[in-house]
Amino acid sequence: LCWAQAKAIMRPGKLDLLTKEIIAVARHFGARRDVQVVSEITAETPAVVCDAGLLRMMTKAARKHQRVVPAFVSGAGHDAAAMAAITPAEAKVFGAATMVAAQSEWAAAAIRDRYHIDDAVVRVIPFGMMPPGPVETVTVDGPPELTFTGTSLARKGGETLLRAFRDRLQGSCVLNLVTTEYVPPESGVRVHRDIRPGDRRLLELLARTSVFVLPSGIDKSPYSILEAMFAGVPVVATTVGGIPEMVVDGETGLLVPPDDPTALADAIERLLGDDEL
Repeated sequence: LCWAQAKAIMRPGKLDLLTKEIIAVARHFGARRDVQVVSEITAETPAVVCDAGLLRMMTKAARKHQRVVPAFVSGAGHDAAAMAAITPAEAKVFGAATMVAAQSEWAAAAIRDRYHIDDAVVRVIPFGMMPPGPVETVTVDGPPELTFTGTSLARKGGETLLRAFRDRLQGSCVLNLVTTEYVPPESGVRVHRDIRPGDRRLLELLARTSVFVLPSGIDKSPYSILEAMFAGVPVVATTVGGIPEMVVDGETGLLVPPDDPTALADAIERLLGDDEL
């Protein structure tokens, strides 16, 4: 099993994390060889995990070697230009697929609608996570802590969260922002810019977190919600993408509309003020 990825768009640390997880999955199914990072598909390549932007490489390789290369292909995210550029290539791949696995009912519906795929070909397989080890809750001596993670503050709702924090929550709790973006110093806000995917410090941060907040304006099935749930932290998130399939409103967390700082503050205050909930 090989992982192909354009190095220019790979965030630091993510390749190592993905490689470890792919190796773990491959070994679970009895693979005898480790994962290799490759820049091209050869006649000996058994299977590939690749970014959608590399579909052209996959297609050329299949024609050159006149063989089928089993592939797991990730989408192009939310970049409109990238989506428009690769849609024709994706349509060919999905059209030739014997099975397409979607991580949520929302994603499955979008795939069927966009690529006109037969219902019998699409299966929903919710993603899980590789447990990094037990997480013990830490009692915080001080105000409760909120935690947000997201490379993009705008897309992941960090800016909405900051508005809600300034208007209603500042002084009553601490806000942890795990992001690579610069955030000006502000009372009650702690910015963690050096935490990367797979960093043990994120679990340590979640261990002392009272509420995990991810008010995304656009999203699919964010891995960060699974990390928070694994750590036993209640989640406040939005009703976008596949999130409502992950967070059961009123049971495993609370859901609010996107870009609504008032509703977001209400939900956070409700959780902070109700220990039983």
